Amino acid sequence: MSGVSPEVVNGQVAARLRFGDEKPAGLRQSQRLAVRILIDRRDNVLMVDRGSFVDQEGGGFVYLVHDNVAERHPVSLGAASIAKIEILEGLGEGDRIVINGTDAFNNTERVILTH
Repeated sequence: MSGVSPEVVNGQVAARLRFGDEKPAGLRQSQRLAVRILIDRRDNVLMVDRGSFVDQEGGGFVYLVHDNVAERHPVSLGAASIAKIEILEGLGEGDRIVINGTDAFNNTERVILTH
């Protein structure tokens, strides 16, 4: 393939593909296809919901929750989507963190959570 020209048409992304010298066998002019473009795939990663903690201090800290106490804890973030973010270091599976509202904590080291 030598080029892709995407555009939004009626709420869907439409794209025109341009092939080089070798065209795929059986391809017809103006043929419609349903496709899925996979830009990146990551297996066995720790993902959490994306929240305001990502934008605070460059996303280097989360508030890790144990027994109604949230403690400021360093993390390393990885790949991000609109809804999720990868945690590279600093958390483990099953850890509970505060996703949103941490700006009210004013970077305090420990916060007691009440219902």
